[in-house]
Amino acid sequence: MLLDNGLPELAVGSLQSAFTQAPLPRTGHALVLALLHTGRLQELASLLDSSHARQLSEDTLALISEHAGTASEATLTERITALRHGRTPATDEPR
Repeated sequence: MLLDNGLPELAVGSLQSAFTQAPLPRTGHALVLALLHTGRLQELASLLDSSHARQLSEDTLALISEHAGTASEATLTERITALRHGRTPATDEPR
């Protein structure tokens, strides 16, 4: 509701909690939207590194990829590519 009302910064915390407790694609999409709208790209990158990242839908990954491309965010692009290829980047992999 906060996200729909133009208050993404207030929505992030509750969406993070909800997605952690029940990682559903719809909740993940809302969380990604809130993180993108607030410019919290480091938290988005952490989400992509988490075990719940596989619950993000292809539409959500496409949204992140589109944003990463326009924002020249190579780290996000690499993480999306890794998720789409069915693996999580190793912690010692260059990003």
